[in-house]
Parts: sequence; structure tokens; C-alpha cells
Amino acid sequence: MLEAIAFPELKPEARTNPRAVFIDGETTTPLSFLVGPDAFDKLAGQHPQASLFVSLIGLPANVKELQCWQEEKPKFVLLLPDLRFVGNATAVKQSLQKGKIVAMVLPKPGAPSVHHGVSKTDFDRLFILVTADNIEQTMLDHPQLFPAK
Repeated sequence: MLEAIAFPELKPEARTNPRAVFIDGETTTPLSFLVGPDAFDKLAGQHPQASLFVSLIGLPANVKELQCWQEEKPKFVLLLPDLRFVGNATAVKQSLQKGKIVAMVLPKPGAPSVHHGVSKTDFDRLFILVTADNIEQTMLDHPQLFPAK
């Protein structure tokens, strides 16, 4: 059952002048740098019965410092996340195997740009759905998708 559609709070400076906030040019999730430092913890507190967060904006840049990341719940489903915030490839794998990240959609290397629109039949051609069941094989097949450091 859907508990809520919620929007994490932005940093004050992001609300007044988003261009003043540093955003790493390499990130796939620029909002990760604009959300408040405790925005996800606040959402977890506002929705304590929510066991799963589906994030369309990725994870906050400080995710490892968050209480909601340290606790069993909520678990996360992520769309095109910047996995560097989780840590290296081993940390990403452990997050999936421990169930903190339930699933994530990653771009399939070599796939055409999604900026031309995507139909339901294009998903497997353009993306990889990664779960605990296929994380090891995905890491072997596409190591470039995972942070090295």
C-alpha cells in the first residue's frame, strides 16, 4: 500500500539560489546535493510505517550519516542512483545483499539515450534492474557501473 508521495526538504540555500550549491558534475542525481542534510530522516520520521522508500532523485550525498540509512527500515528502491554516496562496489553489493537497497535501475552501458522517450518495451534494452539476486553477475558484466573507490 502506498503510504505517501513525499518531497524531501531542500537546503535553505537551494531554495533561494540553487546555483549557489555545489553539484558534482559527474552525478546522475543533482538533487542529492540540494536536499537538506536531514531531509530523508525527517521523511522517515513523518512516515514511520513506511518500510520502503522509492527514490526518483537518488540518495542524499550524506546518506551514510543518516539515521534512516543505519536502521533496518526504511529500505530503498533507486532510479539511476549515484552509487558513490553508498561507497565502493563492495559497499553497494553489501547494501543489496543486506536488503537496505531492495532494487535499483541502472543505465545499460552502450544503450541509446533515453532523452528521446522510452516505451515499456525499451526497458531491457536501456536499463538493468539490479537486485540481490543479480548483483554479483551485474558487477562482473558491467563493473564500470559501480564506484571503484
